Amino acid sequence: MKTILIVDDTYENLYLLRVILEEAGYLVIEAKDGKEGLEKLHQNSVDLIISDILMPVMDGYMFCQACKKDKKFKDIPFVFYTSTYTEKLDEDFALKLGAVKFLIKPTDQEKIIQVIQDIFAETEPQTKSIKKVSFTEQEVLKLYSKRLISKLEQKNLDLEKEILERKKVQQTLVNENEILDLIATNTPLIRIFDHIIFNYESNRPEFMGSISLLNDDGVHLELISAPSMPKAFNEAIKRGVIGENAGSCGTSAFIKKPVIVSDISTDKLWADYKEIALKHNLRSCWSVPILSEKNKVLGTFAIYSSIINTPSFENIRELNSSVSLAKIAIEKFKIVAEIKKEKDFSTGLLKSMREGLVAINLDSEIISVNPAFCEMTGFSEKELIGKKRPFPYSPPELREENNERYKLLMQGKNKSDYENTYMRKNGERFPVQVLISSIYDEESAKIANFSTVQDITQRKKAELDLKLAKEFTDKLIMSMQEGLLIVDLEGKIMMVNNSLCEILGYTKEELIGLNLPYPFAKTEDLEKMLAIKEEVAKGKAKSFQLEFTKKNDEKFIASFLSGNIKNNKGEVIALFGTVKDITEEDKVKKALEENATAHGISYWGLGHKKNGIVHVVGPE
Repeated sequence: MKTILIVDDTYENLYLLRVILEEAGYLVIEAKDGKEGLEKLHQNSVDLIISDILMPVMDGYMFCQACKKDKKFKDIPFVFYTSTYTEKLDEDFALKLGAVKFLIKPTDQEKIIQVIQDIFAETEPQTKSIKKVSFTEQEVLKLYSKRLISKLEQKNLDLEKEILERKKVQQTLVNENEILDLIATNTPLIRIFDHIIFNYESNRPEFMGSISLLNDDGVHLELISAPSMPKAFNEAIKRGVIGENAGSCGTSAFIKKPVIVSDISTDKLWADYKEIALKHNLRSCWSVPILSEKNKVLGTFAIYSSIINTPSFENIRELNSSVSLAKIAIEKFKIVAEIKKEKDFSTGLLKSMREGLVAINLDSEIISVNPAFCEMTGFSEKELIGKKRPFPYSPPELREENNERYKLLMQGKNKSDYENTYMRKNGERFPVQVLISSIYDEESAKIANFSTVQDITQRKKAELDLKLAKEFTDKLIMSMQEGLLIVDLEGKIMMVNNSLCEILGYTKEELIGLNLPYPFAKTEDLEKMLAIKEEVAKGKAKSFQLEFTKKNDEKFIASFLSGNIKNNKGEVIALFGTVKDITEEDKVKKALEENATAHGISYWGLGHKKNGIVHVVGPE
């Protein structure tokens, strides 16, 4: 890869030349005057020098002479590229100093590349160089002085033009301030773009501008503003794909570099768009990518002309200024859109929350509440925002306690999730569940706290109802004359009542937690009980008699009626059985059976017991 040193004291000149050379595949080194150019030559291996003439410290003529006098650099081809020294005498002097070529700005991009290729190929330049002539220092100085005086005279003539340019710059500043004002007031993006383009075109009426934005998909450019361009052309290129050969704009966005197309009719980048462009009398197009601070493509700024044209350095400077304004507008628009999106989301989220939300800054001042909190407390947003402790919803009798809780919370000595009592606007107290969280800024510094508040009145009522129901059930169970045994599905005893303890002679502590086999049941009955357990778990109630053993080893006959307990999903979670000592009833039954048999009576059943008397049902 060939290395080219370019020397110019104007940034725009260096910028444009560097873009042209780098696109052609050359490695570019820059210097802002001849003195710095010599330093770069000592530091780098250079194959070609391209230099301006009029520069501070050491101008191009002096730089060329210094290179030709140094054995290390005398064989490096030297090209002058100037817009100031444009007379035949200037060119003759340059060639006598040893330059191989003298180019006048602006020069077509392709011509510059062709000249460089010819030099590297060691072909004879189009303009024959005059044979080198050795000059004394005095002769060089004399020739140089003549040319310098001539240029100074020309400079004087240019002063009037400079004054006009200053006025133009002042007007440009006014225009830029107008654009910045539009950006600051969040003017729609298309209006800002139109304004930027009109300002550019007012200074350069031979040009037409357009601004496109990169689509969110990252592969399409959307035309946003081109107020002076042919509408039919705008419609044709309204949405274009970026790529290596996608016209000036599509290519510029793809490579993230300016693309200068001086002649649309011959440039390969416009092969797919040439016909539509020429149809609308568009002959040249320069495009500059609009890049963010992070070097991401935001869009492109393009300048079209109805003639074959290469941008001057002033054109480039003005274009860069307009591109900068467009970048500011785009990034401001994106920031505002993102903030609005986040705000809309946050607002919608807060409004849709069923829980109350109140945000309090570090000065203990309410800065935000949501509709749910206002509805919960009865206070309006206006009545709450800006209020400091004690807050309107804090009951007077609890304010000291709440302040102390808050201090401990800020010190990390208290829970951020707790129950409290709030006060509605009408004075009614109600229970709440409060969860306090923190809000941090971008530098992770806490700037506020917000509380999520839930009205738990119904929950508290349900808890009270449940407590009362449990107390009632417990009392009912404990007052039952029959014994009650509740076991889980594995047979582990979960609960017994007082009657069962009295029947068996065990305490609750001795029974609760026992697993099969139970000490009060016969071993041979265990299989029956296990079978019963499985059937009862399926929802089948069973009634049968078992022989139980009391703690004192006394045996008795028990009537056992089993059932199940289900959860709110209908799933069986436990089994229960009522136990009744029917030893006496069993004795009466056996006595009646024996008596009936002795008298030749066929006994077939026991009727019922009423008022302590057993009524027997027998044959008629």
